[in-house]
This record gives sequence, C-alpha cells and structure tokens, in this order.
Amino acid sequence: MSTASLAVRPRSVDASPEAHPGIRWWNSLPESERKDWLKLANSAVPADAWKLRNQLMTGIHGRDAA
Repeated sequence: MSTASLAVRPRSVDASPEAHPGIRWWNSLPESERKDWLKLANSAVPADAWKLRNQLMTGIHGRDAA
C-alpha cells in the first residue's frame, strides 16, 4: 500500500488540508508511523489517531497540544 493511498482529505469541497491541523499532521507522517498511530488508537480512522495524539500530548504537556 502506498503512502498516498493513506492520505486524508477534508470532507468539505472548500476546505484545504492546510486548514486542518489533524489532516496536515496525518499527511506528514510516513506510512509506517500512520500504521503505528492507527494501531495505538485501535482504529482504522485517522481522526481517532489525531484524537489520541492530542490526548497524549495534553497529558505530557498539561495543555492543549493541537
């Protein structure tokens, strides 16, 4: 599976990936890291991986890390 096949695009036609930090984060990850995040999130949904990432970062830094 190529990395491009795991890329995420915004739902809205007017929205750009740059407008969404979670999409930008996800699309910047190599495929191996995407798989790791999905496994950690126990999900096939990139938004769940983003949510977990933010929860972990909040726990580490004690604030919103988005």
